[in-house]
Amino acid sequence: MAQPVMNPHGCDDENEGVQSSERWVYVKVNMDGVIVGCKVCILDHACYSSLAIQLEEMLGKHSLSGLRLFQIESDFTLFYKDKNDH
Repeated sequence: MAQPVMNPHGCDDENEGVQSSERWVYVKVNMDGVIVGCKVCILDHACYSSLAIQLEEMLGKHSLSGLRLFQIESDFTLFYKDKNDH
């Protein structure tokens, strides 16, 4: 689940999000079973692989086997959900 949020590098987290060129730049990434979400700049990633590697580094420690997002038998799936649950 991802929702627009602010840049984790010194910006105000109270705001809804940051827009650049009329699109959201930062998204909040949550993992089932983990209370605190992470913030990711989607413009830092040109492809799924790059995003998956960052998420593995950030959230993989919360699972005994890691996220294994590149493997079919992974217990985890990336999906996007906006603040209107779409």
